[in-house]
Amino acid sequence: ACGDSHTLALTSPDGVVICCGANRSGQLGLGHCEPQVWDPSANSMTGVDSVAAGSFHSFFVKIPEIFACGRNELGQLGLNGGPIVTPTRLDAFDGETIVRVVCGATQTWVLTDDGSVWHMIGKEWPPAPPPQKLALPPDDEVIAASAGGHHALFVTASGRVWGLGSNTAGQLGIVSSDGSSVSAVAQPTIIEAFQRLAHCSVRLSAHGVALAKFGRGCLRRGDIGKVILRDASGRRSKVKGGRLREESWYPHLLRL
Repeated sequence: ACGDSHTLALTSPDGVVICCGANRSGQLGLGHCEPQVWDPSANSMTGVDSVAAGSFHSFFVKIPEIFACGRNELGQLGLNGGPIVTPTRLDAFDGETIVRVVCGATQTWVLTDDGSVWHMIGKEWPPAPPPQKLALPPDDEVIAASAGGHHALFVTASGRVWGLGSNTAGQLGIVSSDGSSVSAVAQPTIIEAFQRLAHCSVRLSAHGVALAKFGRGCLRRGDIGKVILRDASGRRSKVKGGRLREESWYPHLLRL
């Protein structure tokens, strides 16, 4: 995971975090704020499942818990206080199972195993504002998320794409009804232009690996584990090793 000027590397199989780069805010989790660490060093984290980096803050996921360190003047860590130099557990998510964290420049989004998304919104502290749950349909869980500097996109199980945040360069693909530009979107909004895109998501859990492919008309019985070819226009032209059958929008077990 890469921040503005720091790097987090997760080793296998022990989940040790190796880090290097800028550290003025303690974002490497080494227990100090020495400005540069030129040689990669291990911080105190082990057994980590995934890492995420904002511009100057870091998150470490040890399912079902998360730990954070780094810059925090906007509450992006979900913790009280200023810069935190040692990975610190967030108790705001007690009772929740965290599966993924994505970081923007100064904000953080947390995905839980029930498909909910929580937002550590950038506001002045003290005290740090508590994580806020995004207003997304309760019957359509989020399966994937990605964040840019100041915007984020979420893909739900139905194949819909939601976005929020800055749109000053059109990065959300959202325009007003009269075609004029929209500078920012405060609440999650469906992005119509993205609804025809296929999206693949691999999700790890304690019970194994679930692989599903979502998108309008892209998942059909008979296609699981097959290679789908498309022509230049994006139309389905052939399915290797299988034949097309009726539409299906439900996850299937991939037999390996």
